[in-house]
Amino acid sequence: MHLRVEQAVVDRFEVPQHEGVRALLARIRAEWQGPGRGQARIQLACLRLAAGDLLQLRQSVAAAEIDWRDVLVSAGLGNADWPEVLRRDGWPVPD
Repeated sequence: MHLRVEQAVVDRFEVPQHEGVRALLARIRAEWQGPGRGQARIQLACLRLAAGDLLQLRQSVAAAEIDWRDVLVSAGLGNADWPEVLRRDGWPVPD
């Protein structure tokens, strides 16, 4: 998991939930957008949509498994300015 995604998990979920959150995010496959920033972008989109709620995260990951592009758009990360959107809203941005 990308360091910035890990940071978002720690910042937005309670400690007892961290393992479950990581397991859910691990279902997001790198080949959907390539390893590194692409995978992290989808994971951060799911975390944004979840807003700290584990049930919402499950739903976001399930939606990403159907079509990850819908999740990016729903989270406001569907355009080329997605790093700026994350920064503006106080989210970590993958390198």
